[in-house]
Amino acid sequence: MRLFVLPLLAAMWAIPAVAATPISLDQAMAHPDWIGTPAETAWWSWDGKQVFYKQKRTGSQLRDIYQAAPGKPRLVGDAELANLDSDKVIYNRERTRSIMLRNGDLFERDLKSGALTQITRGSNGLAAPQYSADGRSVQFRVGHEWLGWNRADRLISPLAAAHATKAPAAAPDADNLRDLQLRLISTLKRQKDDRDASRDRAEQERRADPTRAPAPIYLGDKVVIDGSALSPDGRWLLLVTAPKATDKGRIGKLPRYVTESGYEEFDDQRPRVGRNAPVSHTLKLVNLATREMRDLSFDSLPGIGVDPLADLRKAQKLPELKGNRVVRVDDDGAAVEWNRSGTGLAVMLRAADNKDRWIATVDLAGATLKPAHRVTDNAWVNSGNNEFGWLPDNSTLWYLSEESGYAHLYTRASDGKTRALTQGKWEATRIQWSADGATAFMMCNPKNPGTYEVCSVSAVDAKLREVTALEGVEQFALSPDERKLLVHYSSSYMPAQLATIAASGGAPVKLTDTRSPDFKARSWIEPQYVAVPSTKGAG
Repeated sequence: MRLFVLPLLAAMWAIPAVAATPISLDQAMAHPDWIGTPAETAWWSWDGKQVFYKQKRTGSQLRDIYQAAPGKPRLVGDAELANLDSDKVIYNRERTRSIMLRNGDLFERDLKSGALTQITRGSNGLAAPQYSADGRSVQFRVGHEWLGWNRADRLISPLAAAHATKAPAAAPDADNLRDLQLRLISTLKRQKDDRDASRDRAEQERRADPTRAPAPIYLGDKVVIDGSALSPDGRWLLLVTAPKATDKGRIGKLPRYVTESGYEEFDDQRPRVGRNAPVSHTLKLVNLATREMRDLSFDSLPGIGVDPLADLRKAQKLPELKGNRVVRVDDDGAAVEWNRSGTGLAVMLRAADNKDRWIATVDLAGATLKPAHRVTDNAWVNSGNNEFGWLPDNSTLWYLSEESGYAHLYTRASDGKTRALTQGKWEATRIQWSADGATAFMMCNPKNPGTYEVCSVSAVDAKLREVTALEGVEQFALSPDERKLLVHYSSSYMPAQLATIAASGGAPVKLTDTRSPDFKARSWIEPQYVAVPSTKGAG
């Protein structure tokens, strides 16, 4: 977005316009708790009948959980914590079950009865939970080992594990002394042959026995694994790797002299600027049935071999870059998306020089990238506003793009045809689709660049409407039945509060007002905003 807003009158907390009690300097510099602590993380109950949220205690860093109700929030007791939901829930295709991460462990909820089943306990680093394509099991990863929980037998079983080490059966590096020992000493040669035979036989037995875990996938010791994504049907594994031998640079140390111990202490910071330059990622597609692993070439990405700074280098009499530019996958959790059936895969890739961003689908059978969308800018491509994914039909991609100068929502059908569902001099962000893929809800700011509401748009006719009129929505969440929205909203003198509103629009039901009586008793100067036109003609 290239429309900038400047406050004409700053919203100064310490300057009331009309106040029965003047603000003293001590009050102006007091801890913000005197204003009232805001409503923080909030979520729906599994049945959509209740709203829960966290709130900081006054004068403490501890947080309590409340059940929201207009004018009378209820403190949730410790005995109730075991049955609570979380703010991040993943539904199965039929929306009869859901999974959630809470306190690092994974749970499944039966949405018909409300029964909660704990899948893991005391897990460390559990991430990326998802339902299998048939909905019978739950998949998740710990590190880069993928595991599955089967609802029928309640077993957690390994599905795929990738290791950046040499395979035990891999041929060792050439060594003349070792070869000489094995050639001259028959006992050593026989012992080695016996070990090799035992390992080969164990592998044959493992392949023939369906009760055994699959063998790990070994990538060698020259790479590191930066990401992985398992297809919901369990057939494919995508790995994001990088070369292991890179110049990390020396980590800077920051001294702290005011410490609890009374002695100076040191914090690790980061390498100096110019060191630890980004290296290109490699995408490896593994067929888990055949164990075949193939690299996905970046050559098909449009502009990948073009130096965007060639003119600047030429002016400085420097040679332009040769070959493909460095390409990175920013985050495997948000930059790799499988469709629900596991038949479609899309990845988001960025040039390390921040001049290009691509979305590409993967031809699984041919192990090739098929470019679907490109954003390019010789100045800078924004690292945000790049959400994307699949619609429930498993063939249509949706994505955000700033190709028009503003972030807007687009769809791309399997035949390559694209549609702009939103347009104009405003931005669409934080997309949430309805379960049937017919409606997209989003943050929008058509009235004022700094004033956000919730909008919805139809995937059929691209009809847009504003759902809220709160003039300051910060985030939102659909209820489990998708009939309501849970909204965080705020204003210049209002810390974040909660409200619910029908998904079709209407009057909001305000659930919280956490401002202190002292703060609410004062009148404050409301800021005014003016638009400053861009000198570049952008708006």
